[in-house]
Amino acid sequence: MAKTNKEKVVDALLSLLEKENYNLINIEKVARRAKLKKENIKADFLDLDSIVYEFFNNIDLEVGDLTREDANINDPKDIILNIILNKLELYSGRRNAIINLIGKESNFRNKYFFQMTNITRIFDDIYKNDKQKNLHKLSRDIGLIHIYKQTIDQWMLDDDMSKIMSFLDQKLIKSGEIFEQISKPIKFVDNLVSKFSKSRSA
Repeated sequence: MAKTNKEKVVDALLSLLEKENYNLINIEKVARRAKLKKENIKADFLDLDSIVYEFFNNIDLEVGDLTREDANINDPKDIILNIILNKLELYSGRRNAIINLIGKESNFRNKYFFQMTNITRIFDDIYKNDKQKNLHKLSRDIGLIHIYKQTIDQWMLDDDMSKIMSFLDQKLIKSGEIFEQISKPIKFVDNLVSKFSKSRSA
């Protein structure tokens, strides 16, 4: 089946990223690589970042599907493990492009931090359990993103998946401590907000 213009554009950007840092790429370069007019690209994408988000969003849809197939959906740690490993497995085919996109020199690196929050959405779509209400959602989400960020930084240094699995397993074993440390300041803020709300309504 012939690829759509959107798919051609995403492929062209990833192809450029295999050899170039994100900072050196523009819409004109993508148009030349995709063999499309710039106007055709602008019809689907606002800017270069939106092409990247299209790629990541497609990856996340696939990660969700794979995780539902692979993970024990009643075990939150198994879900987290599978989400991250599936994501890195899908990234592995484009490893150089991913490194050039979210490496320390890239202007997109900080934007990727906000894209990381998709990992919590995938988790929430899969894990349906009242027990998760026992932990502040914000605390849990920050802990999840923290684990993912550490793991992907490790993956960029060495993509040996057996080492990544071991690294991630250790992080998940310690995740209770991470959640506990983060939940304390969040509880403090929650209490302040609650007191402020009560004083305003009094």
